[in-house]
Amino acid sequence: MRLKVLFHFIAAIFISFMLLWMTMLFDIISNQSHLKALLLNLDFLIPSDNTPYTLEIICHLLIGSVIYFGFVLLFHTSKRLYYLCYIPLVFLFIALYPFLVFIAQRPIFQFSVTELIGWIITHIFFMSLMALVIPRIK
Repeated sequence: MRLKVLFHFIAAIFISFMLLWMTMLFDIISNQSHLKALLLNLDFLIPSDNTPYTLEIICHLLIGSVIYFGFVLLFHTSKRLYYLCYIPLVFLFIALYPFLVFIAQRPIFQFSVTELIGWIITHIFFMSLMALVIPRIK
């Protein structure tokens, strides 16, 4: 049991880091997006000058882990509900991009269709990794 929880914890951290890496990769490829910065952005809570990068990373990992473990719980209580919950998660992630752009305090965050597409692609990758890993840890 403890080993399974440890594997899930490692998977949650790894998948959250993969999302971060994918946004960084998208930023490099597009050469004009700020997806990584938006993903880690906390300037609507704390002024960006006072926010340590490690705090942004920790918050990202925490949020990713909460989503991951929520789906682990769903998987173990109702497999049907587990698979169905990916549908609203897609819509939540899509709605999250314009919402985060809207509440961001720094002017570098502007709505962009290219960034929205990158946001959707990276978050579908995140969900795909969850869907692959969660059922396999037994």
